[in-house]
Amino acid sequence: MQVLGYIAVQPDWPIDVTNAQNKVEGEHKFWVSAYAPSEPSLHTSVRATADALLVDDARIVASLVSSRQLHLSSPSLSIPRCVYTAPSRTVACTQIARGTGVRAFDVTQPGGLIVAGGDDGALDVYETHGTHRVRLEGHIGDITSCVFFPSGQVVLSGATDMQIKI
Repeated sequence: MQVLGYIAVQPDWPIDVTNAQNKVEGEHKFWVSAYAPSEPSLHTSVRATADALLVDDARIVASLVSSRQLHLSSPSLSIPRCVYTAPSRTVACTQIARGTGVRAFDVTQPGGLIVAGGDDGALDVYETHGTHRVRLEGHIGDITSCVFFPSGQVVLSGATDMQIKI
């Protein structure tokens, strides 16, 4: 089985890009991290200017496609160029109260429970009306995906620690 590397980018990067393009005063930076199995991870910042992206670490390549889309790659970690597209819309979910934000979530069918994970390596399960049920810990990296099993009783999660947990 081949395990692939990946690149994570600061979720609000489009704000910095748009502000740079609109020449809003100040520095417009966002972070980028690259991960590959058996290799040290790379962590750097990218500075957005009115017409370019300047990366602090030459092992990560970044280019702007539009104010909502960018290309990222890391040839040194054998991570090919990938397209990153900003969401066209965000929605506040008042039922989920996480200090680290939400990177992944799922809702049971027919909708009784919500699971949400973020940058702290933990998942929180809520009832859809907002009551916190339980905190699930065990990952040492940012949660990147989570899904309820069809029973609604079990959660499968994945994280930047390259582990999948049930």
